[in-house]
Amino acid sequence: MLFSLIVYSYNTEKSLRRCLDSIASQDFDEFELIIVEDGSTDGSAAVCDEYAERMNKVGRKAKVQVIRQKHNGLAAARNSGAEAATGDWLWFINGSDYIVPGALGTLKERMSFAEGELYGFQFLKEKGPSEEPERVIFRDNQETVTIKNEGDLRWNYTDRIFNYRDGWEAPCRLFNRDIVAQNGLRFLDSGDVYSEDICFLAEYMMYVNKATLFVNFLYVFGKAEGAQPAVDPETILPGLFNLLENLYNRAVKAGKKQIKKEFGMVCGSVLNNPIRDELSGLSEDAIAAEINEAVKKTGIGRHIKKAKKELILAAKAGGTR
Repeated sequence: MLFSLIVYSYNTEKSLRRCLDSIASQDFDEFELIIVEDGSTDGSAAVCDEYAERMNKVGRKAKVQVIRQKHNGLAAARNSGAEAATGDWLWFINGSDYIVPGALGTLKERMSFAEGELYGFQFLKEKGPSEEPERVIFRDNQETVTIKNEGDLRWNYTDRIFNYRDGWEAPCRLFNRDIVAQNGLRFLDSGDVYSEDICFLAEYMMYVNKATLFVNFLYVFGKAEGAQPAVDPETILPGLFNLLENLYNRAVKAGKKQIKKEFGMVCGSVLNNPIRDELSGLSEDAIAAEINEAVKKTGIGRHIKKAKKELILAAKAGGTR
């Protein structure tokens, strides 16, 4: 099986049908669909069962299974789906989003000409009910990222991932299932780290020699259903420092000695991206206090201390008070 599509379902009854229709209508059958139903309180669970029964009856090679769990969040659902997967490549899809027609066939064709342990592609975002989705452009040509040594890896963190150069959204990547399983990679809850997507991608990159980034727009982020909670600026830096500590621990586990040595540079780059704009509600004094707290209480305090000046400057560029 080439692809394992892992769809997260939680209270997205209205948009879930569109998501599953976009998968069912693909003209490529070498995939399995795993829907992780995360204890929805609307009609999402019934939609999952309906599509599983329908798609499994039509005689296609592609098969569907539904995993039911008590509500435990996106990260736990993705981990459950990855553990159940049998395909070579994992594609994590949100139930509020959808994939474009022919996406799977396009990926197979592109991948046949480009070796790698990670594949990326571009995405669109819905704007309004009567408007065409907007393309979010990161590149005009296919790009290959080669990581020959730890210097390349550190550069990938400071200049690409934490700089949001290629995006960091997990649904716009294909992850190799063997790499995920063999190295015990798991999504961490966004209540513990700033972003489960950034954390997972950054840890995964330690096992990548080559990544290929396609120009194709294959994924559409839909409008989330219901009111979305606002981000509390006071949780951002603690979440980022937890993310960095997890990344450092992964570097230790993976034997990345240079990354450990130069981790202050990685810490200093973590706000060189749109995250810093979310800190605009905090004062410079409040940010300095959060950094000082992390220096005292985290296992990477000395590295954060080295990066303190860069972090404050980056936060100020985001418009802190």
